[in-house]
Amino acid sequence: MAAWSVPLPMVLPSRPRPRRGELFSSWLMRVANGNGLSIHQLTSLLNAGPIGNADIDDGDNPELVSSLGHVTGIDEDLARQTTLDSITRVLSRERERGVVPWLLVLRSEHRKRRRAGLQACTQCLDEDGYFRKIWRLGFVTTCSKHKRVLIDRCAHCNKPIRPWNSVGTVRRPGACVACDAELPIGEAASDICLEFQRILIGTLSLGLSRLVPADATIGIFENVHSACLKRLRNNGSTVAIEQMSLIKRYVLIESVAREFQDAKHLAQAGRSMS
Repeated sequence: MAAWSVPLPMVLPSRPRPRRGELFSSWLMRVANGNGLSIHQLTSLLNAGPIGNADIDDGDNPELVSSLGHVTGIDEDLARQTTLDSITRVLSRERERGVVPWLLVLRSEHRKRRRAGLQACTQCLDEDGYFRKIWRLGFVTTCSKHKRVLIDRCAHCNKPIRPWNSVGTVRRPGACVACDAELPIGEAASDICLEFQRILIGTLSLGLSRLVPADATIGIFENVHSACLKRLRNNGSTVAIEQMSLIKRYVLIESVAREFQDAKHLAQAGRSMS
């Protein structure tokens, strides 16, 4: 299909709204699909240029976010809520060398070694067809609805999940854009990991709703992050949590969860650091 463009003051024929908790790249993909465009064609239309391997979810390209909101008739504040920048304020006080604690790293210094920074539950994708923001968080390794460990790579070609790298329209969110194989369903998740994640996601929701001070939620996430780093150091590992493979992170989170089995203890730890 030949690329087409419209002046930015106009709106697109199909204008899907962001879903609750949807990731920006997922919304971008659905807008492109609804208008019969590839993501590359849509970003060209928005004068954003090629995406390549850039992390378009981190909020560092506000022009792209604003332009997509404009051509879909979506309020700019709502459009910005789809980026990861909208949740960093309750995760950490500062960035370390450009990395926000708990936000999975997507970029790689080696062009052939791509990090699998996006996770997914294929059953959720089959049901509603969109990727969640929380699937980019390091402490999120399971799907609380389907009680499965998330996946981050195609089982057939081992390529990371990168729906925005599709050369055409993304016909099925639950399929690999590299080889078109169906993405696998994760293994059954442990009860302790599911419960621990439920507590942390609940803490995140409280922080985002501003029902509790950001410092309180940051204290909790820093406390758990420190516990994970301590366990890694004890095992002789120097890899950053945000750069670990999904399975290794799942094992790590599960082991740390046993140190925080009491939800009150986790909350007290956060208050003590706020």
